[in-house]
Amino acid sequence: MKKILLIQPRHNYAPSFSEKKLGHVYLPTSLLAAAAILQHLDIDIDLVDENISFADLNHNIVGVNLVGAPYIPIAIDIENRLKKKFNDNFILLIGGQVVSGLTEIDMKSLFSSQTLSGNLIKTISQIFNVTEEQIPRIENLSLINAYKLITDENLKLYLEKEFSFYLSQGCRFSCSFCAAKRTIPKRIRVFEEYRDINIALEDFEYIISKAKSFKIEKLHIYLSNLDLFQSPEKLLLFAEGICQLFKKYYPISIVLRGLSTSQSFLRVHKNYPHIIFKMKEAGLDRIGFGIDGATPRVYKETRKPQSVQDCIDAVRICREEYGITPETLMVFGHNNFEDEIALIAAVDFSKEMQSKYDTIPRPHVAKDIVPGNDGWIKPENEKIRQEFYIHTSLFQNLDFTAIPSPITHPNREFRNLVTKYYRMVCDLPNSLTKYVLPELPSMSIRELNKVRLHNREQYDI
Repeated sequence: MKKILLIQPRHNYAPSFSEKKLGHVYLPTSLLAAAAILQHLDIDIDLVDENISFADLNHNIVGVNLVGAPYIPIAIDIENRLKKKFNDNFILLIGGQVVSGLTEIDMKSLFSSQTLSGNLIKTISQIFNVTEEQIPRIENLSLINAYKLITDENLKLYLEKEFSFYLSQGCRFSCSFCAAKRTIPKRIRVFEEYRDINIALEDFEYIISKAKSFKIEKLHIYLSNLDLFQSPEKLLLFAEGICQLFKKYYPISIVLRGLSTSQSFLRVHKNYPHIIFKMKEAGLDRIGFGIDGATPRVYKETRKPQSVQDCIDAVRICREEYGITPETLMVFGHNNFEDEIALIAAVDFSKEMQSKYDTIPRPHVAKDIVPGNDGWIKPENEKIRQEFYIHTSLFQNLDFTAIPSPITHPNREFRNLVTKYYRMVCDLPNSLTKYVLPELPSMSIRELNKVRLHNREQYDI
């Protein structure tokens, strides 16, 4: 039987291992989904979250989940650790949505030939000597046996904090700056894919039962949907199941939050308002609306399926008609699509929505070149991609909470304007975003240490 060690890498803003402190403790749901697939193939699995404990790398087949582009240098570091221990006699499988955004040239430029994309069915088939037909769809698998790979001590740590629950993946919209699994015009048509609802509810019940055994009275859960109301009929089935679990496991309470486009929310509000009410009954407490600018031009250029009025209506209706707290997710600072007037409009929108509807601001900086989004594969950006190959620490600059840097915003004047207005939204009352500073190859050791001290434990949620 083949064995594999699955690793959740330590957060890039976590204290060093030598300090013997926890990193960002967050249930590694994507890694558990990978574990469920491998368990189905009868592969022996060890699982380590390096935010909790250091991995000894006592396996020469290792799988690593990358949460985003800033984790690429950490994967390179793990590869170097494996080289030191096994020379070239190892396989490192890297997974996560960002890996799907890396081209074959990217992989060869960043990693050795021992590191492969674990997202590819063909790779899994070859490594573990199974047919591609034997590899199951994750939508039809329970994660319960994967949860059982986690010790009760660690599972309790995860469930005491907010954690993610895998309900669906994929989005039919094609927002150009998004690096998630989404439609790409003229190339890929994507639809939201739900898990088997009965299996998902069984997983949910398992989590509740474990929480009850740990004497945890309230669970805070982030639903994985990229656009919560995109498939309302399936969402209703999930909500009804959660309400039944409420009754069964009373008095445990559940607080849910998720993301939504204004368009999908308004469509469900118009045609199926009972579904939103049922989700509230199931514990939906906050909805993060992707506002992402405040001008018609930026919506057109980034293919956002909304108008400014749609955003205002969604926020107002969410608060006034359903009593759910709106979050205003404001990704702004797009090169070439925004100017100072547009940036001021984004700030004013965030302020006005908070003043009128007590919204929670969540600003982020637009990054036009991220593996998986439109900008990464544009031929005119090849020279910039080469910079990432040479200085892999630059991937940290692609953190959407990082202030602009010369690699993400080459125009100094615009970069300074984006920094100014982004920090203004970060400084609004109750804003959830903790901005971080970019690491640059030109920095001295002293400057780099100062940046890392500022960024320490600035975990985005």
